[in-house]
Amino acid sequence: MTKPLCAMLVHAHPDDEVIPTGGFLARCADEGITTVLVTCTDGSQGFGPDFVNSGDVGHSPESVARVRRGELEASCEILGVSHLELLGYADSGMEGWEANRNPDSFCQADLQEASERLSTLIRRYEPDVLITYASNGGSGHPDHVNAHLITLLADGMTDIAKKLYFVVRSTEFNERVRRARESIEMDVQRPESGVRDARPNIDHLITTVIDTSATVARKQRAMHAHVSQLRGSHWLQLDEESLRDLFSTETYIRARDKTGAPVPENDIFAGLRHPEAAP
Repeated sequence: MTKPLCAMLVHAHPDDEVIPTGGFLARCADEGITTVLVTCTDGSQGFGPDFVNSGDVGHSPESVARVRRGELEASCEILGVSHLELLGYADSGMEGWEANRNPDSFCQADLQEASERLSTLIRRYEPDVLITYASNGGSGHPDHVNAHLITLLADGMTDIAKKLYFVVRSTEFNERVRRARESIEMDVQRPESGVRDARPNIDHLITTVIDTSATVARKQRAMHAHVSQLRGSHWLQLDEESLRDLFSTETYIRARDKTGAPVPENDIFAGLRHPEAAP
C-alpha cells in the first residue's frame, strides 16, 4: 500500500499555524494527506488576561503557556492536523525583551541541539515536504528566525524531505490586510505587543500559490480558537467576505526540490502525487 503524502510544518508559537498556513493544513485534511505541526515554543510571552504584557503585574508565563497549549490543540482539531509535536522551548518574546535572557528560551537554544530534536521528528514521520518561514522569520521575531534556521539544519541532517518551502506574505496580501484593518472599528483597545512589520517585498521569489478558498470557514474558526491572543484584533472582527478575500489563497517560496516539478505551481505536492491523485 502506498504511503500517504506527508507535510511537516515548523512554526514558532501557538497560533502561528493559522494565518499563514491554516488553509493548507485544512486542505491536506480534506485530501487525506498527513500533516505534522511542530511548534517550537510554549507561547508563554503572549498576552495574559486583559492583554497584560510580559513583565507586567498579572502576567504569569506558566498560565499563559497553559492557555495557549489548549488553544493550539483546539486549532489543530479544527484544521484536521494529524500530529502535533512540541519542541518544548520557552517563548523568547520580542527582540530586546527580558525573556530573551531566559536560558530555556528558544533564542538561547543551541541550534545544533534544537536541530537534532527536529531531525528526530523528521526521521519518525518521513515528511515529503517541509514548510517553515523565510530567513527573516516573516516578521523578524527571534523565535521565527530560529525556526527557519533549525529547519534548514535538520533538513540537511536528514535529507528525507523531497521539497522545502518558505511561507510568505505577498505585497498584495499585506495591502489587503491594511485595507481590511482600516475598514473596521476596533471594539477592544489592544496594547502594543512589540511586533514590528519587517516584511520586505519578496514577491518575485514566490513560486507557489495554492487555492484555499474552500477552507476559509475553518481557518476563521481556528483563529477564534486562539482568542487569548487575537481577541480585539482585526482578524476576529472581519466579516466573511473580507476573510474570503484575504484567505482564498496562500503563497509560498519553493526553496529546495528533488522532484523536478516546474514552477510556478499551484500544488505544494506537485511532482509527488500519483497522476490520478492530482488536485
